[in-house]
Amino acid sequence: MKTPKYALIKEDLRREIESKKFENGQRFYSESELIERYGVSSITIVRALRELVNMGYLVRSQGKGTFVSRTRKRRLVELTDMEPWEGATNAETVRVVSMEPGDDPEVRKMMHLAPGEGYHKIVRVRSSGDVPVVLQRSYIPSRLVRGDLDPSEYVSVYSRVREDFNISLNDEQATEVDDVVFPAPPEAAEVLGYTEPTPVVREHKQTVLATGEVVEDALSYLRWDYFRLGFTSLDRGNTLRG
Repeated sequence: MKTPKYALIKEDLRREIESKKFENGQRFYSESELIERYGVSSITIVRALRELVNMGYLVRSQGKGTFVSRTRKRRLVELTDMEPWEGATNAETVRVVSMEPGDDPEVRKMMHLAPGEGYHKIVRVRSSGDVPVVLQRSYIPSRLVRGDLDPSEYVSVYSRVREDFNISLNDEQATEVDDVVFPAPPEAAEVLGYTEPTPVVREHKQTVLATGEVVEDALSYLRWDYFRLGFTSLDRGNTLRG
């Protein structure tokens, strides 16, 4: 699938912003400057700028122009699930509960799938010893699923896709939102073994190609007592944990 011009321009401008070429709050390029620079239509430039605004890189002010966001320019960080149960037991397992094609129009729209292209829904449970700690639902494009493999081969979607299609999803742009839900949804409560109203950590992560196609939409529910995150400042090496 050919990458749209607006997406290529968006990525080029994003790299400029992240290279610290602009100060926080500094005026950005005008539409006319970008049209001349890239030799494209105003529609293409406006869409690229809108994407950068939605991502938090730019702020547009009616009658004043486009500016680099004061809040978006910050130190790059690396987010890591600390998984505090790791090392506590060697009996860590992942089980594929189900893997089947889906046909929900809303999911197809959310994933920006091409006409005629489908997706698969994969449900997995991760356990530490005898304790289920994570319930995860993933949507991935059907073109990244091998129909000749048993579902159990998808205990790691990223490893499977890398091995079969030479695509490293870890290197693609991803956004993740974590929050606490109380009580846990019934499906998660049943899998995680909750018999009373109990909070659960909900993680929603989307991994997106430069084309805008969502290559994984993952919704996970984690036991709150098995949840920990690490944040590493990439330019200074400082680490914060919470």
